[in-house]
Amino acid sequence: MSPVPVPRPPVPSGSAPAGGPSRGGPARPIGDFVPSALRSLGVPSKAASRRVREAWARAADEAWAGRTAPVRLQGGVLTVAVDSAPLREELTQFHAERLLAVLRIALTEDRIVALRFVAGAEGPR
Repeated sequence: MSPVPVPRPPVPSGSAPAGGPSRGGPARPIGDFVPSALRSLGVPSKAASRRVREAWARAADEAWAGRTAPVRLQGGVLTVAVDSAPLREELTQFHAERLLAVLRIALTEDRIVALRFVAGAEGPR
């Protein structure tokens, strides 16, 4: 036995069906929603990105400052791109604690709980 279709009452043009979505007010530019959408996805603001880059430049040693760059701050983990695996190991083993302490002091608005150093394709550009 096949199902019998149930006819729906006609909906006047220009109106939403009963129980359906409503417009909720006048149209607003999409740009009004972009900043909050980006924040909810974890994308930092330009100001936050600039603060992180400036703090990294102050914390980084001159010997390897040009060979490293902060690339992402997500979930409190600052990912720093490094141009070589040996430098990545050096930073992880010998400098991470000091850098984390300096960055926590410099970036009170941005909660940093850990550093992650990555080499290769994510390296500085």
